[in-house]
Amino acid sequence: MNGSSVMVSATKSTNKSRTISSGKATLLAVLYLASTFLVSARQYNILEQHRRQVQALVVEGQETALRHTSLRATGSSTAASSSNNNKAKKPWCRTPEDYNHGEWVKHDDIVAYPYLSDPDPVWGPQCSQLQSDFLAGNGTLPAFLQYKWHPRNCQLALQDHSWNQQAFCSSLQNKVLGVSGDSMSQQFVHSIMGHSRGRIEVDEWWKFVVETPWKQMDEAIPDHWVKLKVPLCDHDTIDYNVTLLYQRWDKYHGGDADRAALTQLAQESDYLLLNWGVHYQQWADMEQAMEDMTSVLKQHWTKQPERLFWRSTNVAHANCDTATGPIIAEAVDDSDNQKNINPMNASVIIHPEYHTQEILWQDEYIVKPLLSKKLPHTTLLRIEETTLQRPDGHRVVGHKGTQDCLHYCEPGPIDHWAELFYHYAVALEI
Repeated sequence: MNGSSVMVSATKSTNKSRTISSGKATLLAVLYLASTFLVSARQYNILEQHRRQVQALVVEGQETALRHTSLRATGSSTAASSSNNNKAKKPWCRTPEDYNHGEWVKHDDIVAYPYLSDPDPVWGPQCSQLQSDFLAGNGTLPAFLQYKWHPRNCQLALQDHSWNQQAFCSSLQNKVLGVSGDSMSQQFVHSIMGHSRGRIEVDEWWKFVVETPWKQMDEAIPDHWVKLKVPLCDHDTIDYNVTLLYQRWDKYHGGDADRAALTQLAQESDYLLLNWGVHYQQWADMEQAMEDMTSVLKQHWTKQPERLFWRSTNVAHANCDTATGPIIAEAVDDSDNQKNINPMNASVIIHPEYHTQEILWQDEYIVKPLLSKKLPHTTLLRIEETTLQRPDGHRVVGHKGTQDCLHYCEPGPIDHWAELFYHYAVALEI
């Protein structure tokens, strides 16, 4: 993986096609075409039937049935306890106000890694060692993998069960998922890839395949230095044709090069998930950059408006090496109309060099108001409040032995971000 303000990560791709010809046998050709049509029709019917079944399961909220149809390529994190299944069903969460009020609940029935990552001795040696020890039978499952976020008054699609690859791939059939942002967005991408493909492989971190129309971007835009295009759902006999595009982008400055890159990504994508992370800009610069960015998107994002997502920004924790689990949020006094780092003050790094408080304020007072004004249907993935409660599960030991309390192990607490996107795409059918 790679490094920016505190540390980083990265990702890969493939393709398919086929033809036939004949001479003398017109009848054979007709029979061949007829059989091809029948196979295609049969495959389409199977696909449609399966899609309807999955959608029915999701709409009815039958978590147990969904779990049994899961196509997880590696170990599954099993079903929730029977007591959870017997609880009265809550409505689906639909807004950040719905799902941000809740708590991290430990699921002792989660007994395996949800997906695997190839060893990463450079950027995440401690995380790699934990996975290696578990797979060799020399260690227990890290406790940070057993927590799920449970909203108080509504339900998230995956809070009581595992990622369902069929449901996800069926919901995103023939779609392109575009993601742009810094190293934390890169970890978000890794989580989606891991859940969808069963494993994050080394060549998906380093050997990025740059294909048309991105092949000229190295020369045009030096800052956009990592590009990834990878199929998410090619593990099944059914070709769902779901593609992930990832553009590593630490800051949006505006200007012709940035506008061209953002326009291109918007035009290529059916879903677009954006965030520029913990890379601080002066307030005036940040406001100008966001004005420019929202103007570009207002002009060039022509897809379903709710499929434009903005992921809120998270910041680093303090003393993550001693964290043993989630922390409990306390009440916040908002009387001064300030979005203070509370309720997690004691757990967050307050350091002028990192501009921690300012980054959270800018996200609240510049980014979100501009999105609300210019792109009012943008879907917000509000992950900062839930993530601030997770000082556990960080890499701890990062590049060259430095402490890394910003990035997480993969898999780890950051999987909640991917599960939140799954909820919107699969359960809410955005």
